[in-house]
Amino acid sequence: MAFTGTSIREAVKEIGRNNYLIPVFQREYVWEPEQIEELFVSIMKNFPISSMLFWKIEKENRNICRFYEFLQNYKEGEVNEQIHEKNYDDSDFIAVIDGQQRLTSMYLALSGSYEIKVRGSKFKKCSFYFNVSGDRREYEFKWIDDDETKDKIHNNAYEKDGNKWFQTKNYLNYIDNDGSFDMDRAEQDGFNRKEQDKLNKFIDKLCDKNIINYYKIEEQDSNRAVEIFTKINSGGKALEYADILFSYIVASWRDDFKSDAEDLIKNINSNYRFKISRDFILKSFLFLFHSDIKYNLKSFDIDFIQNTLKPNWENLKECYKSIFKMLSNINFSSDTISALNLIHPILYFVYHKKIDINSVNQKENREKIRLWILRAIAWRAFSQSSDTVLSSMRRAFVDTAKIKEKIYFDNDKISDFPMAEIEKSVGYVNNFEDDDYKAMLSYQKNDSKATLILYMLYPSLSLGNKKFHKDHMHPESLCKKEINNKKKQWNSVVNLQLLEGGDNESKNDKPLDKWIENEKKVNKKKR
Repeated sequence: MAFTGTSIREAVKEIGRNNYLIPVFQREYVWEPEQIEELFVSIMKNFPISSMLFWKIEKENRNICRFYEFLQNYKEGEVNEQIHEKNYDDSDFIAVIDGQQRLTSMYLALSGSYEIKVRGSKFKKCSFYFNVSGDRREYEFKWIDDDETKDKIHNNAYEKDGNKWFQTKNYLNYIDNDGSFDMDRAEQDGFNRKEQDKLNKFIDKLCDKNIINYYKIEEQDSNRAVEIFTKINSGGKALEYADILFSYIVASWRDDFKSDAEDLIKNINSNYRFKISRDFILKSFLFLFHSDIKYNLKSFDIDFIQNTLKPNWENLKECYKSIFKMLSNINFSSDTISALNLIHPILYFVYHKKIDINSVNQKENREKIRLWILRAIAWRAFSQSSDTVLSSMRRAFVDTAKIKEKIYFDNDKISDFPMAEIEKSVGYVNNFEDDDYKAMLSYQKNDSKATLILYMLYPSLSLGNKKFHKDHMHPESLCKKEINNKKKQWNSVVNLQLLEGGDNESKNDKPLDKWIENEKKVNKKKR
């Protein structure tokens, strides 16, 4: 990457010509009026404003990503209604990877306007001004309502309370052909010597080629650009790639996908004891419709979004809800399924088979899904790279040779949830040794993994909404008295059973042999 510099004046000119553009994975413009004012104060005081990152896009590669023009007039809180996708001509251009907020602020202050929300749906349209009198502060900038200054601007300035406010969008009027300050023009317009000095310094800052310093990426790879972008944002904390892709889809969807998806996530998390995120939704898109599970901008091209995701979105939403309802009914939650990637194969099966997984005739498939989840967690299915495991799981459903023909599900091949096929494709069961099984049996009562092992040992008890307790078969009180120094044994899976809450309370501290005898009598009476 090359490191160089340019002036604010030149950057504003390039933005106006649409030679600087914003890649679609960038976040929305969010700066408040006061932040822009402070930015220009920092510039005047020679404070560093941090380097930027530009990406040179050669004309033959302009379709590697979607790009938008900079905002020319910002209406607070309504950014998406104002951005426009670039109409490409036959020329190279610069995509701004880091520096969008600062460059947009400079452009709005020097060439555009800022509509500040007042109350309700009312706004006041403002222009940017520099106080060249400066009696109160060394440097002072302010957004002033256009209604206030209407018909009151004379010679590019607005006077109020003894201060002369220079309207910054007129800065070009005071630059000579050689780029220097036009003192004669300033004097002619009525600026005194002190005001000229301030205006002169302002113009110098706008023309200084050392104000904006930037690195420039030359390679033509959109995923590389996104990778760099995620690493340099959020105060050094990498952004999630899923957040970048989500913004990319929102911009390409052209309807209100953002609020729709967030409502879906909120609905599932509040109703079904899960904690899914954008990452889960986007990964499921790839698992459902793409042979490549890895995040890649090219996978979410406009054709995929408009012709695959968008037409199927309503059905997908219902499918998500149906699956999480089913999982909740068989006592799963984010506490027990920590690897939510396990849900993608279930989603694939239910969606492409077009079944109602909660219907009466799907009881057998629900039982297979329950057992598969338990086995996958116990055998640590996702101990390898998640993308690698998901790709392997997907091969249990689809003939990879037919992916290009968009044949996602071989209906003749699979009628029931393919638990055995998935386990064979990934091979995680075969990697277990005797020590692994011993470790599973040594899980302690308070370990969530112990619950999973018990559900496998007591499969019929896991269906429905009943709450089960982990009970010591040989009661804890007796174990503490007789073999207290061997707690890891009597508190482990080998001494645990699942009992419904009421049954566990009635058992209380009965010794195992007496409780069994009592159960025999109770069952005999029932017969």
